[in-house]
Amino acid sequence: LILSMLVSMGLFGLGLAYFKTNGYLIATTIAGIVYSILVLGIHFVPLKLLKFHFVAMIILFVAAFFTPMALGLTSFSVYQNTKNVFLVVIMVISFIIGLTMFVFVMNPKLSFNIKMKVAVDEQGNEKYIRPNFILVAFTEWLMVLLLPASQILYCLLIIALA
Repeated sequence: LILSMLVSMGLFGLGLAYFKTNGYLIATTIAGIVYSILVLGIHFVPLKLLKFHFVAMIILFVAAFFTPMALGLTSFSVYQNTKNVFLVVIMVISFIIGLTMFVFVMNPKLSFNIKMKVAVDEQGNEKYIRPNFILVAFTEWLMVLLLPASQILYCLLIIALA
């Protein structure tokens, strides 16, 4: 995980070598690096620090949404100058991924209030049973697992810019 996120940060930093004057590409690079750092860091935050974990998770949600949206804006900005149709494809896919992330984050049932079920074992002791499906954890993992999609789109954008 550590090595893959270091490679991811290097990948997003690579884009600055191509277009230093494009503000959208700089925003995409910064968002991608923050996204990679948060994917790395959120796995090492213990759940004893639940408030800090939630703050990091909210920032992860923002970075996960912002990275593909900034990729789409970068593609559109470059498309206006070059009229390369491949950039439109990158833009559309980026916007679809970004809007999908937005829909998952804006889910009305997404709540940090995780209700544990109380059960009694054979000795009469109370024990807590976690729910089968925790929407917050699912959304967090979805954001982590969609990072490679942003990386692939970023590589395709850099190839189109070169």
